[in-house]
Amino acid sequence: MVRPVQENRPWEYVGQAIGLLIFDTGVMYRAVTYAALERGVPVADEEAITHLAEQSQLRLNLLQADGRDYDILIDGQDVTWEIRRSDVDGNVSLVSAYSGVRRALQKNNAG
Repeated sequence: MVRPVQENRPWEYVGQAIGLLIFDTGVMYRAVTYAALERGVPVADEEAITHLAEQSQLRLNLLQADGRDYDILIDGQDVTWEIRRSDVDGNVSLVSAYSGVRRALQKNNAG
């Protein structure tokens, strides 16, 4: 089950109860935001951020030994914890608003 960042909803509890992975799609936007900040790509440059999202490889490593549902990697780098930094928090809304980024991540998520 894929959902945007929100609080848990009743269907999420049902999904968890029957063994479905509940995937917070917001981690994808956070991963792109983190990559932009680390690579010096200005988050206000929609074209550059869209290009970064299109070129980046996102991957989930499912069901971790410590009980987490997944780790997220961007271009082979595990960024599971880094995407929670305050500088990512402060910029992810802008990155997630770019239509090109949304298309790129939807394509990545579908494929």
